[in-house]
Order: sequence, then C-alpha cells, then structure tokens
Amino acid sequence: MNIQYKTTLKDEVSISYIVVNENLSGVPIVIIPGAVNSAEEIVEAFDGKLTSYHIIISLRGRGKSSSPVTGYSLSDQASDIQAVIECEKIESFVLFGHSVGSTIGIRAARNFPNNIKALVMGDFPPFYPPFDENWVAHVLSYGDGIDITPIALHGIARDAEYIDVIDELNALKCDSYAIKASGEDSLLRTEDAQKLQELCPRCTILELPESGHEMIRDNPIELARILESISKQFE
Repeated sequence: MNIQYKTTLKDEVSISYIVVNENLSGVPIVIIPGAVNSAEEIVEAFDGKLTSYHIIISLRGRGKSSSPVTGYSLSDQASDIQAVIECEKIESFVLFGHSVGSTIGIRAARNFPNNIKALVMGDFPPFYPPFDENWVAHVLSYGDGIDITPIALHGIARDAEYIDVIDELNALKCDSYAIKASGEDSLLRTEDAQKLQELCPRCTILELPESGHEMIRDNPIELARILESISKQFE
C-alpha cells in the first residue's frame, strides 16, 4: 500500500491525516474515526483490507493532531474535516464515519453539497451525544489504550450538547447509508434503524455480519467490500 502521513492547519490547530493509495484512480473514501480514535488506529484495524484510495482524519486532540485548549464543539470538529478536504482539493468523495464520527461527518458534509457523493454512517444514530465528565472518567480508565489527549476529552465534554442532525442528513443531496453492527453491543439498535428509515426514507440500512460496535476491527474484509462497492458507483 502507498501510505502518506500529512498535516494541514485549521486556524492554528494542526490536523493530521493519512492518505492511502492516492496513486489509484476512483472516488476517495474519507474516513472519520469514532469520538476517541485516531487515523493510525483505523489503519491498524483495517489491516490492509481496504485497498482503494482513502483518507483517514485524526480530529483535533486525537493521534498526531494538536490539542487546543478550547474549541471542541460539533462544528469545531467538523471544521477539521473541511480543512483536510480543502487542502487535498478533493472534487468528489464518499464519507464514512464510524460511531460519533458519522454525526461529525454529517455536520461537515453540508459544506460540500456538490462534492459528497455518498454518506455512510457506521453503527450510530444521527445525533451528537451530551458527553459529560462521567464519560471522560470512563474513557480515561482505559489508560494507555486510548489515542486522545485528556485536554481533548475535557474539551469535548465541556462543549457537548445533544444535537439532532436528522434534518442535516435529509438536506444532503447525496445517497446515504447506515451500517448496523450485528452484535449485541451495536449502538444502532434495531428500533433506531427502523426510526432512521422512517425519518430518512432515502437512507439505505445495511447490517455488517459478525461485528460488534468496533466493526472495523471485527470484520474489516466485509466492511471494506461495502465501502468500495459504494465508492465504485461514482467512478
């Protein structure tokens, strides 16, 4: 695989991202990790199974991105995605967000109505959670097993509020998909998927077999196949 490690600036925040197989043709898949994950963790989880052109972004405070003291609202994090897309001068792309990354992706997508060809939500309903200090303590309890700074965790909790983004999802002109994990720890429950289908009839609901919420690590082969089949529609 052809892997490049890059950075760009959003105001004074350094945003790190990984470009994989840029030498290949086709519509790139832009990947947004979950709330506490980094681009490096996603590369490791896919383990080379996603072979098409794709870009994975470490949002502020994650991975090698810098960690400002303030600025962790939903819109702040979405602006990191915008900065990378503009830096790479991407004319069209498919956006895949895992977990809360899908909500952040929806917020970012509204800035690229003519560029985004499909939005794929990975096992999470279209809302932004009201993270709090209990959530911070829970994440910190994992110790060295996380790739997000304490500054970022506290910032996310401080700036968090419940935000429903279903109207933003419906406003997108592109195709949308929701991939539900098949395991019991799925965060897109069956009733949530049914409600999503009612509120967003254009959204296609898929289920990833043999996967829990950590779907990238659990079944990277099938997830890669789904994502690549979506992106190939727009070649």
